[in-house]
Amino acid sequence: MGLDHGPSTHIETEDEITAARNAKLGMKLFVLYLAVYAIYVFLAAFSPQTLRTIGPFGLNVAVLYGFGLIIKALCLALVYAWICRTHAPR
Repeated sequence: MGLDHGPSTHIETEDEITAARNAKLGMKLFVLYLAVYAIYVFLAAFSPQTLRTIGPFGLNVAVLYGFGLIIKALCLALVYAWICRTHAPR
């Protein structure tokens, strides 16, 4: 039937400088997210009354913080993907 077309002819390569930059950026963004998440865990462990506080829209702070963590993760992923599209300057 001719469905075995073989490998793609477009091979995308990444040099070592760009790979190192992307890895370093990924680690920085991960540490940033980890710090915000650690605050959430700290509040849950040592100050649960803070998370029970009712905030905007009648939701408690725990729910708002959780949604904030999800949105932050998506935004950081988009930033990472956008920056990693370019090659590192030499």
